Amino acid sequence: MRPAAHASTNSHLPTSRKTFLKYCSPVLFFPRSFFFAHLVGLAMVVTKPSLLEPLTNTGRSSNLPSLYRRYLSTLRHVKCWYEGDIWSTGGAAAASIGKVRQMHRAVSDQLSSRRCPVTGATYLSQLDMAVTQFAFIGLVVLYPRQLGLFLTDSDLECVLHFWRCVGYKLGMADSYNLCSGTYQETFRVCHEMQEELIKPGLVNASKEGAAMSRDIIGAVRVLVIFLSYEGMMAYWARHIGLEFNTTLSLYDWWSYCLIWLTFNLLLRYRACRNIFNWLLRVAIRRGTKWGSYLQKQLEAREAGAKGMHLSYAYRYQ
Repeated sequence: MRPAAHASTNSHLPTSRKTFLKYCSPVLFFPRSFFFAHLVGLAMVVTKPSLLEPLTNTGRSSNLPSLYRRYLSTLRHVKCWYEGDIWSTGGAAAASIGKVRQMHRAVSDQLSSRRCPVTGATYLSQLDMAVTQFAFIGLVVLYPRQLGLFLTDSDLECVLHFWRCVGYKLGMADSYNLCSGTYQETFRVCHEMQEELIKPGLVNASKEGAAMSRDIIGAVRVLVIFLSYEGMMAYWARHIGLEFNTTLSLYDWWSYCLIWLTFNLLLRYRACRNIFNWLLRVAIRRGTKWGSYLQKQLEAREAGAKGMHLSYAYRYQ
């Protein structure tokens, strides 16, 4: 599979703040939808062995508290990119994306002498970066309506251009950047990646990959209390063409119904979007201010869950 089939050129990337902000403006109207897409996407792609291994070996994703810190840090970085200007030298967004690129390079150097036991490829390759980019933008491209994103094709083109810039700043070759082409081209590439990498990864996930996928959502649950992995994936599995074989608890059904109601109905209305966007900002502030307390909650939850087996499986429809 070729992650991208577009010309390798960066000559049209915007470098002025006014031009660049035009491309991220749709995100500022629907931040909850975008951040939810990022979270679900990450939970889907971590089953890929060459992405799972760096997470488990750096020690920064070894338990629920460390996953919480990692995702909250990712959330704050991405929020900074959306609200700032990654091209402005000396600005907060540019500093943030530079820091993330340095972290990626450090992990790549740490694992440079090792190869993925499944594919034999190096870790954090350009393909891995493309799969990671799918985690952030793939569901937005393929299922905007299911995320409550009532955007025009022009709006979606702007979002793709924003993420093309982000990929470039993080060191992605344009030939691997999912967002280098038109919306229709990016849709085809993302759909191919979903069918060839994402779905097989979920269906054939290792025990460690399945646990990591579930724990990413479990770590965020202290910030978004209605969220459950089972409820969320019951919503998403049918959209991507998989059966999610599990028994939903009452809480999971509540989570599923609230997710469905939010993205299929409530986000159509500006007042509801404003409320949800405010709740997202509150959650980020709460996660930062009360981080130690929330991590203790996660430690207690993790201790209580020891010995429990995963009770779900994905199957092709």
